Amino acid sequence: MTTSVDVLGIIRGCAVDFAADGYQSLSEEMKQVADAVAELIEATSLLSAQLLLHGDLEDGVFYYSGLAATELQHPMADVNAALARVKGA
Repeated sequence: MTTSVDVLGIIRGCAVDFAADGYQSLSEEMKQVADAVAELIEATSLLSAQLLLHGDLEDGVFYYSGLAATELQHPMADVNAALARVKGA
């Protein structure tokens, strides 16, 4: 079983700790990293949702726009697993 990790919480916590310790520059960089990770999670979530919305899993084969797209099955599963892990879902 894979445990979930609050990636954004950890990064933002580091930013707070760095600021408290007087490392303002590093704190600001960590805030930028957190923003970038949040954007990546959101974009990946949207992409995954759109693929699932317009695709269809039938008899163990993924179809997109009516065409078999089996090459997307494993990457989609990996993306969904990674998203679940970082989102704590």
